[in-house]
Amino acid sequence: QREFSWDNIEGTVVALYCPQYMKDLNAAGWHLHFVSKDKKYKATASHISLCFEIPHEPGSLYRVLSNLMFNGINMNRIESRPIKGVNWQYRFFIDIDGNLNDEAVLNVLTGLQEECVSLRVLGNY
Repeated sequence: QREFSWDNIEGTVVALYCPQYMKDLNAAGWHLHFVSKDKKYKATASHISLCFEIPHEPGSLYRVLSNLMFNGINMNRIESRPIKGVNWQYRFFIDIDGNLNDEAVLNVLTGLQEECVSLRVLGNY
């Protein structure tokens, strides 16, 4: 039997749709999100998921996270994953509070664009 692997997945997978498990997932408190090519979000969206890569140099993660602190944005989660084929380089995933229309969030995104090698907004929900 084959095992699922994320290695060959490109793009963003936010939720997997399995009708036979939907009832159980909803009962367990899971929140399901669906992906669209259109950049749309609710005006009431209050959480943002970001993915970024930073240079491998002293203080680079500190500089990125400082953008959140100086703009009063709360970070709920941070994860790092090694970048395949590149030693000592990591891709970071963070969840923050906010809406893409908020001035503070726009300031953060501007700061992250300056500090990061790459930056991707995964969603605002």
